[in-house]
Amino acid sequence: MPDRKSVIPVLGYVGAGAAVYPIDDGDPLYEVSVAAALPQGTVGAIVRGDSMYPIFEDGDLVAYSGKELTADDALGQTCMVRLEDDRMLIKTIRRGSEPGLFTLSSTNAPDIEDVRIVWARKLVIRISREFWRQF
Repeated sequence: MPDRKSVIPVLGYVGAGAAVYPIDDGDPLYEVSVAAALPQGTVGAIVRGDSMYPIFEDGDLVAYSGKELTADDALGQTCMVRLEDDRMLIKTIRRGSEPGLFTLSSTNAPDIEDVRIVWARKLVIRISREFWRQF
């Protein structure tokens, strides 16, 4: 039977209502082991804010794919996104008012309209804030 464990390097924070910028010092904040086989390159971030409540709560751990998507390929999906100003957010991607611009939708906050997305990455797993520190 193949090994069904994975380690998620937690690289920083992702905004769900809070403005969050990436931490890029090369070292993860945490490493979380999970009893699941995750795609190669999967990394994690801790949710800050409540704009995606009740789907994602402040303090939840989200793991996302290491594979970058274009914003066009991620339309209609809830993804981790990096904007031109380096903010990292977890939002649902919608078409903006003109080509190259996108609207980011939340479940619990107004849309962020007409932004440029550097990349989007698919979400792999969410671990509730009550449980992820136990792993």
